[in-house]
Amino acid sequence: MADTMLLRHIRAVTAKHGAEVDAIRASGKKAFESALEAVLIKAYFQGNTAADKKKIRKQKDLLSKHRIWDKVTQVYNTLEGWKKPYFVHAWLTIVEHEKDVGAIVSKLSEVVDHSLHCPHVQVKSFQLVLSHCSRLVLAQDGEEQAGKKGQKVSASECHASSAT
Repeated sequence: MADTMLLRHIRAVTAKHGAEVDAIRASGKKAFESALEAVLIKAYFQGNTAADKKKIRKQKDLLSKHRIWDKVTQVYNTLEGWKKPYFVHAWLTIVEHEKDVGAIVSKLSEVVDHSLHCPHVQVKSFQLVLSHCSRLVLAQDGEEQAGKKGQKVSASECHASSAT
């Protein structure tokens, strides 16, 4: 298999966060629902964890007017088993590291849009979410390395160091 950015990211997540991925795998759909709830709270409820769970599950995508919960769950259910914990971990990473709420709303909208198509297109949501997560991780690693060196670090330099 080609050594793509996505594959490198999966390997890095497995190496750095294997225990978390295993815990997500063991929790199954419960972990997914918890992660999706956290994403929706951050994106649409200003981080208010006291938001009503019914409102969270009824939140509609701004463009398609479909319920986000239902459509993202549909995509999750379409994924192969090995992809599900990485999909959940990626959403958790986005919640933790994405500062731009608009970017989260946009990713959710893209996943909802993909859910309206055939299963092959739905699975592309996995790549979409993991790619965004990977960029966030690379940017954070670059900031950390720049802080250590007192200079800016390019994404390629950061990626090379995370691959070792």
